[in-house]
Amino acid sequence: MSVDKYVLILMNSKQTYIHRFDKINTPDVIIVIQKFRQQEDQDEITLSQSLKITRRFAKYLLKQAGHYDRVRKAQKEYQNLSKRIGDLTKIFSKYEIDGLIQYKDEQNDSFTKFMKDAGLYDHQILQLYITYKFGAQKGAAFTLDEFLLGMIRLKCYTIKDLKNLCPDLLKKIQKENKYKKLYSYYFKVISQGKNVIRFSEAITLWDSLLKGQFKEIIDFISFCKAKPADFQNQTKVSFDLWCQVWKFFETIGNDYQKFDENDAWPLLIYEYVQFKIK
Repeated sequence: MSVDKYVLILMNSKQTYIHRFDKINTPDVIIVIQKFRQQEDQDEITLSQSLKITRRFAKYLLKQAGHYDRVRKAQKEYQNLSKRIGDLTKIFSKYEIDGLIQYKDEQNDSFTKFMKDAGLYDHQILQLYITYKFGAQKGAAFTLDEFLLGMIRLKCYTIKDLKNLCPDLLKKIQKENKYKKLYSYYFKVISQGKNVIRFSEAITLWDSLLKGQFKEIIDFISFCKAKPADFQNQTKVSFDLWCQVWKFFETIGNDYQKFDENDAWPLLIYEYVQFKIK
């Protein structure tokens, strides 16, 4: 009896693909995977068009439907959710300003009102986590689709449900150590795909996001704020620098004997260390 050495199993909404190879041939594997992904994309398009929902919502429904006959099952799941979607849409309309739950100005700030009503206002990390779970692409603003999908993913169908979930969410964040992931996510949202943010903006975010993680960050923020105004206005913070700041305080903190100049730290961190050891 012969036994296949390599088996590639891929499952999509219509069937399970089982491909056997006597040896791994990279081009063949790539072709198989490409066909699989094309089918997945087509399923998302089919579902989104038939239900008049976004591809992102369609992807979520397909994921919940399992591996077989997913499109039909996803359509049925959406029908089952129709009443809850209607109720959530009414909740969204109470906060909606120009199509968004958002901070527009001091007189038009439904984002803060929503966070207060949901018991999230006093927890910066929870606000960030909810923004992440909603998949918000504009930071402190939610579209109807983001709000619906976020609430459904959290299994919250009223504001009270979300408020009651807060203690469990805090435990989940701590248990799964999601801080670093949220930190990276928020940069990508704020930078809006440009991969850089303003230095002054980064200081504000470091202050709000990292104070609860690294006590030494306070001195770093003071150091950054002492930079000349021209420097703060003209300097950009890249995603690499953003990540290196986390890495520095995670691995070195205030133990500067661990700091190795040959590790190619960004100039800002090098200057900060020199400032601290003087």
